[in-house]
Amino acid sequence: MSSELLLSDSKTRAEGPGKLCEAETIILPRDTSPSRCAYFFKRNTIIIPFTVIYIMAMIILICLASSAHSNGLIITFMFLSIIILPYMLGFFVYLNCAKYKLRCLDNDCKFKLLAEVITHKPNVDMSTWDRIAYEMNQFVHDHGICADKSFFYDGNSCYQVFKKLVIAPPLASSNTNNVNADLEMRDNRITNNNDFGNSTLNMELGTYISKALSVYRDSVDKYWEDKYPEITV
Repeated sequence: MSSELLLSDSKTRAEGPGKLCEAETIILPRDTSPSRCAYFFKRNTIIIPFTVIYIMAMIILICLASSAHSNGLIITFMFLSIIILPYMLGFFVYLNCAKYKLRCLDNDCKFKLLAEVITHKPNVDMSTWDRIAYEMNQFVHDHGICADKSFFYDGNSCYQVFKKLVIAPPLASSNTNNVNADLEMRDNRITNNNDFGNSTLNMELGTYISKALSVYRDSVDKYWEDKYPEITV
């Protein structure tokens, strides 16, 4: 699917049947899941049995190690299970982070995300990203990347992936409170192969990144000017 069609489709949703769109209730996983933890395990059900087995094994080993039946082998396995724990928790965190979600998206999905930003003009108010997260959940599901419409937990989750997409890796590790400065520098790094892989698509993707960044900056500027008129130059 071409980037022009994706952008056109986003505009049609916002302008044509857009009256219905605005009245439509936006339901995200945030609204249907009791917690982020429940959402995570629902999205990654395959790891639940392994997690349960691991926890049970660790408890049994700790009990045996503190009992009269303790021996060197049991103590060794107990320490190994404890050492593995932080790596396992780190893996869980990675599965829920923006970097992993971005890697799951194909180029059509990346173009669609940029098209949604250009169309809906979100800002630093995370509620303005809810509509984009809703549309992306549908699109990602239709592309077979996610089994249901729950790829993004909420608008903030979508915003974090957008930042990862438009900010080069060296910049992403800098101070996250200075995002606008990072975005300014990102224009010169839009063809980073670590993020996009295919050099043929880099140029076109980079063009839409620039457009999306420009729209995002303008929207952010307007947000702060409306909220604090005294800072307007």
